[in-house]
Amino acid sequence: MLGNSWAYADFSTISLFLKTCFAAFANGIGDTLGSVGAVYLLKRKVDVRTLFTSLSSFKYFLVYAAVLGPLVSALFGVTSLAFAHFIDEEAFPLYFFTWWLGDGVGVLLISPAILVFVYQEYEPVLRQRLLEAGLYVLLIILTTTAIFLPSLLQPVIPNPLYLMVPLLIWAVFRLGLRVTFISSLYFAVITIFATSLNAGPFIDDTPFTSIVALQTYFVIVTCSIFITGVLIYEKEQLLEKIQKQARHDALTGVYNRQYFNEQLEREIQRQQRYDTPLSLIMFDIDEFKSINDKYGHMTGDDILKDVKIPSPAVIT
Repeated sequence: MLGNSWAYADFSTISLFLKTCFAAFANGIGDTLGSVGAVYLLKRKVDVRTLFTSLSSFKYFLVYAAVLGPLVSALFGVTSLAFAHFIDEEAFPLYFFTWWLGDGVGVLLISPAILVFVYQEYEPVLRQRLLEAGLYVLLIILTTTAIFLPSLLQPVIPNPLYLMVPLLIWAVFRLGLRVTFISSLYFAVITIFATSLNAGPFIDDTPFTSIVALQTYFVIVTCSIFITGVLIYEKEQLLEKIQKQARHDALTGVYNRQYFNEQLEREIQRQQRYDTPLSLIMFDIDEFKSINDKYGHMTGDDILKDVKIPSPAVIT
């Protein structure tokens, strides 16, 4: 409410003071309902911790958090401004659309940058690629500097934001989601600041056109990067599942014959290379056939799953 009051404060008369308070209060209610309502609906549908691991979770995040929540905020905010005569009725659709789109962009840029640190598992890949990360940061700085100084890259790249997409794709594939979302937010802040100073690639004779072009650009880029990151995670999980199925017995979960043969070959080569002792221990379950015959194969399967195999030991 205080923030909205500051945006269009006019206390020259009692009437304007009351209109300001009414509009600010209505805006505050709309912002709160939009945020809290979106989170409530989202948590009813998905586990928030799976936002970065499932396309279905991202779908609900997009609908509830980036579309419906900002829609409620824009509806309360612009309606109250029109009712208090701070904007003309003819301008209602224009203000409503920019408010709605702007709030949606804010959700898409800021929420993932926060949630990825809260819910995403630590990504050790960055520590393993420090040189690559340093080069990435250097290119990020160069690109954002070129937004304010277009002559820096203009002979080579007319629009420095053309570099933003390949840089973010590089980050999502090689440096992890944390670097990616922080980079997206950094790009957005720099670009918005440059646009407010009449600099950068989104400057137009009509301020509305500049704002909409800027917001639309970041909606498309952020959604694309988000979806790419989720697809990469799903692919890695599927690959890990396939590899596990190929190497493990479906019933007991222990390594299967294929993996045993591969490991045995490695150990034989190791023994030949270092001339060290090699032992192979085999055992079976006594009277297992009679258990199957008397109690059925399902009981036999349960016994197989319950057998505790001791950890391998080196026998000398």
